[in-house]
Amino acid sequence: MNASHTSRTKMIIGVLFFLSGASSLIYQVVWVRMLVVVFGTSMFAVSTVLAALMAGLALGSAYFGRKVDRDGKGLRLYAKLELGIGLFALAFPLILARLDDLYTLLYRLLEAHDYAFSLVRFSISFVVLLVPTTLMGATLPVLAKFVVQRISSVGSRVGSLYAVNTAGAVVGCAAAAFWLVEQFGVRETIAVAALLNLVIAAVAFLASRSTDTADGASRAETQPEPSPALSNTYLPANLVRLVFWGYALSGFTALGYEVVWTRLLSMILGITTTQSLSAILIVFLFGLALGAAIGARLADRFTRLFTTFGVLQLLLGLFGLGSIVMFSAIPGIRSALGPAFSWEANIVRQVILIVTVILPPTIVMGILFPVVGRIRSVGLNTLGRDIGDVYAVNTAGAIAGAFGVGFVFIPLIGTQASVTTLAWLNVSLGVGVIALDTATRQKTRLVWCAALMAPVLLLTLFVPRTLLVKMFAPGQAELLYYDEAPGGTVTVLQVPGDTRVLKVNGAGEVPTDHASIQTFRLLGNLPMLLHEAAEEILVIAFGG
Repeated sequence: MNASHTSRTKMIIGVLFFLSGASSLIYQVVWVRMLVVVFGTSMFAVSTVLAALMAGLALGSAYFGRKVDRDGKGLRLYAKLELGIGLFALAFPLILARLDDLYTLLYRLLEAHDYAFSLVRFSISFVVLLVPTTLMGATLPVLAKFVVQRISSVGSRVGSLYAVNTAGAVVGCAAAAFWLVEQFGVRETIAVAALLNLVIAAVAFLASRSTDTADGASRAETQPEPSPALSNTYLPANLVRLVFWGYALSGFTALGYEVVWTRLLSMILGITTTQSLSAILIVFLFGLALGAAIGARLADRFTRLFTTFGVLQLLLGLFGLGSIVMFSAIPGIRSALGPAFSWEANIVRQVILIVTVILPPTIVMGILFPVVGRIRSVGLNTLGRDIGDVYAVNTAGAIAGAFGVGFVFIPLIGTQASVTTLAWLNVSLGVGVIALDTATRQKTRLVWCAALMAPVLLLTLFVPRTLLVKMFAPGQAELLYYDEAPGGTVTVLQVPGDTRVLKVNGAGEVPTDHASIQTFRLLGNLPMLLHEAAEEILVIAFGG
């Protein structure tokens, strides 16, 4: 392949992978909406889609990374993957409709065992969604195998792919949450995303007819011997393994932070709509994309890769702890911004506050991927496997983090202590890697550790342990009760005027003032007034 043809092909691949990222997040938003009808609650729907998405990403990247190393023809395999995703998306509404009869049958069999029925329903939906998400997970290592021509350019090539795909995910999430579903409906939105996949598949297949056949020869002719400074053959194997498994821990903390941040932002900002929750995801993805783009430009230039990884972990721990202080400042910042007089203005204000808290640490998370990919990749022959394993191990850690923080950390030790624990996991990993990197001068390592450990220690020692709890008792209110569980945070406040207010996730549910109590009593009477001869009555939350 000549240089201009190669450059044009890679530009086309960038556009295709951007659209692929957009379609993936469109599916995620739409699948959640569709499964709410199946499960009856958004919590189970979100959990099912995220679990299937992350498990599929890990499985697909690990398996197909090895497959593309064996079989080659990466662009043609990529076309088949996109075709499979699009065809499944078109079939998913029909599959879901057929599953409805199965769910009805299972409900009759398990009517007295609600938990067992929920588990079976989750398992079936999970297995169905695992098919397209596995194909999605395969796309990154397969394309990485195709675009990387020299091992010394792994960081820039793979980082650019990751950044482009994640930027597409930002656009897809925003389009689905704010425009597509509202304007066209769920089925039509699926059709739009599926059409994107089919177009991607067609273009990739046409491009593969000339590139896949010439790719092997091109690599053989142009591949120079890597220099010792850039070749991973010269990196200590024990440190490579530590960074690799440390990246799993990094995935654990990353999704742990996301769980905590989403929870806190929802409570503090009063976020309840799909658009507002999507705004959090959009900012998170934007930070990853921006960080990956920065990392792509720098990863291949770093000569001290292990110290770089350690410093990034220390920064992530610092930003994680700093987020506690930032959250405590949000009520004051929101007051300074003034009231929002429209829905659009409220969304903009929420985005400003979200960016302030979570953009810096997510940028650091994004930089990590090309750096770890550069460390792990040892040669072109195993590039698909190496990048697939990096992606898979980080995703596996993310799965554990999403579950562990939401269902173990927060109920046992609380939100603020969970953030502190996650931050110190990052810090410990960073210090451990820097300490073992003997290729960097000892004085340099000490300076980095001291400069970043000092503020981490100060925040840990001097930030009050109940700083986040106090946010739930604004002004003259007295906090009478506080409890955190996987489903949410419950508080009871005593406010001036001898009135108590029950709040769930920061939203007022039941105040005890006279007007509110009268309203609840009237709500209880309203169905009786509308029904002529009620024989059975069910009251839920006294009308609240």
